[in-house]
Amino acid sequence: MDKTTIRLIRFTCIFIISGGIFGALWRVSYVKNIEREKKEKYMRKLESDSYLMFMETCSKNKLFYNEIENVDEIMPACEEEYKNKYSKPKLIDKKLETDF
Repeated sequence: MDKTTIRLIRFTCIFIISGGIFGALWRVSYVKNIEREKKEKYMRKLESDSYLMFMETCSKNKLFYNEIENVDEIMPACEEEYKNKYSKPKLIDKKLETDF
């Protein structure tokens, strides 16, 4: 074989191998992005569902136990309770964090 044929074969092999490597890397990145989007969508739905369940339970409890006389004040009170209970960042004990 002459030099031109050998160079052409080398170039073709290098092109195919590098294309396969870059294609695989792109595919991994693409799949990770799809999985991340699915996880974020699921977490938003879960958060929304838990918020709705909390608000329903809270309003029924407040009506049942007559904690609030005015019905219009129930939802703001429940929203405030939800914010206080679930929106604060949880403090983690450093010793417990290192044990796991």
